[in-house]
Amino acid sequence: MNPILRPSLKPYPEISLPEVLSRSAKHFGDKIAAVHGSQTATFSQLNAQCAGIAAGLARSGVEPGQRVALMGQNSIDYIAAFFGILKAGGVVVPFSPAYAAREIAAQLVDCEAAAAIVDSDLLARFTEAGGSLIPAEKRISIGKPEEDRGPCLENLGISPGTGVSFPPLAPDRLAVIAYSSGTTGVPKGVMLTHRNLVTNLVQFQYQDPMPITPADTFLNHLPFFHIYGMNVLMAEAVAVGATQVIMSRYDPEELVDLIARHRATLLFTVPPVLLSLVHFPRIQDRDLSSLRYVNSGAAPLPAEVAREFRALTGVPVKQGYGLTETSPAINTDFYAHAEIESVGPPLADTEERVLDLRGPRRVLGPGEVGELVVRGPQVMRGYWRDPGLTSRVLVDGWFHTGDLARMDERGYVFIVGRTKEMIKYKGYTVAPAELEALLLEHPLVQDCAVIGVADQEAGEIPKAFVVLKPGQAVSGDVLMEFLRGKVAGYKRVRQVEFVDAVPRSPSGKILRHLLASKAAPGSVLKGG
Repeated sequence: MNPILRPSLKPYPEISLPEVLSRSAKHFGDKIAAVHGSQTATFSQLNAQCAGIAAGLARSGVEPGQRVALMGQNSIDYIAAFFGILKAGGVVVPFSPAYAAREIAAQLVDCEAAAAIVDSDLLARFTEAGGSLIPAEKRISIGKPEEDRGPCLENLGISPGTGVSFPPLAPDRLAVIAYSSGTTGVPKGVMLTHRNLVTNLVQFQYQDPMPITPADTFLNHLPFFHIYGMNVLMAEAVAVGATQVIMSRYDPEELVDLIARHRATLLFTVPPVLLSLVHFPRIQDRDLSSLRYVNSGAAPLPAEVAREFRALTGVPVKQGYGLTETSPAINTDFYAHAEIESVGPPLADTEERVLDLRGPRRVLGPGEVGELVVRGPQVMRGYWRDPGLTSRVLVDGWFHTGDLARMDERGYVFIVGRTKEMIKYKGYTVAPAELEALLLEHPLVQDCAVIGVADQEAGEIPKAFVVLKPGQAVSGDVLMEFLRGKVAGYKRVRQVEFVDAVPRSPSGKILRHLLASKAAPGSVLKGG
């Protein structure tokens, strides 16, 4: 058992996420909760909009426990919609705005969404991909739809909530189904309860001796549909009464300008963003003095990037670690004396072990490498409609992360690799099997395998090894273009190498380590 480096925070509040917002509205009222461009909203306004959306959803027939799709760019309306769905008793199912039609359709089928709230410019794609099965009165646009038809969040949000009774929300009620790709290539619906998410908000608020407070200002550029942006950024700022400055899309010039203009104190980000800031022209001359620290997560952070950023800006950098299945945070370092190579010790009331891969019941000692397992109140309920997979990764309350790690005698964790075959592209998880299945749809492809190869900017990029059918010829560029419209941009194959055969075990399993050892550059896809 690892040493206790953070004192217990028990008992945690027995409340739902909408109650988190209403408490902040009561305590912080007219304080600015969110800034997005020229738009602002106070905590009271955000709470009132949330109640109006919840009332509108209830009037439209959305029942407690039903899933509601939420698809949009970061905005104040997105925050209100997120909490409004929950207040109505619904379960939020986030959809990436980058999803292709195939991905939208698959997730809609799996979650069986009863209603949807979607950015107006994404509504046509969403509807054509299967959203048309949701009744028109329950397809709500954020912003005016092009044809000015159907319900609009703006009108829904100003509808008074009087006369509508909202269901009681017990802490263990399902709040969010966040989809995370699996090694099979089939996305998994991660079931997170109000207790999971609220507990993690408290754990993260007090992850450092100097906690996050209402005096802080968040600079939020990570997407709210992703668990990192959703709970660590969006909901955390609401919970502590801090102002959040929102970016819909990352742009380094805008980010440094917003930090200086709003005197942002906290930046939670990912390694590719830190790398882009290190290379930003004369970053040392920009005013980032208001930042208390930068927290990097979602992918391993190269130590030299963190050190160079601090040398250029004077701002401390530390790492954190988590997964969708853990709401997400389970480890963070202390910014005052960050050890860049480590993700730090576990959060309060979180236990971790490193297990021997050869004998998974044997707990390894300090410095030994094995699979990291975690137990704590932020660990998910399980996978949506998949009790078999749930029982394989949740054993006696311990969640098997699939990540290789070592732990020192102090309880500091060092992530050294993954037992899973997933690719981490700019912090996003990419399933090789999903890309392989799509490549095999091309009429000239006989066999293929996809692995992640190291990339300084993205961390890893997907590379395909392709076997063509006898007598056929096609370029790597053509194959990459073939995938372009089938998956979100971050999932696209970036390199193609043609091979005579894909190495496989007698049972047919792809031997990816052999491909990784002989990977050559191949055809390269330029751009994002």
